[in-house]
Amino acid sequence: MVRWRWAGNVRYYEYTPASVAYESALDAFTVARAELYTANHEYRLSLSVVVTTIELSIERLVSLEEAIVRGREILESLIAEYNSTVPELTANVSRIFGLTGRRLR
Repeated sequence: MVRWRWAGNVRYYEYTPASVAYESALDAFTVARAELYTANHEYRLSLSVVVTTIELSIERLVSLEEAIVRGREILESLIAEYNSTVPELTANVSRIFGLTGRRLR
């Protein structure tokens, strides 16, 4: 089970190696996630950072623990970048990024 916490209008999900979520469409694991809510909580922008199974297994680029740390760092920069757009939301939106910070979906 993933724990979460609030900080202002942001709900952070606290992933651990035992609680990462698998995204089958991307063949990747979500290692960092936050939801940014409008003032009335009607809409949210979901930001996720993933690490692919190739990065974890074949290429051994990162360990799962390292991916979580990197993912949290990237997530913080994404929150800073996207937070100003949240008041303009008229629907729920989801964005997924890789460990390089590049948008995947």
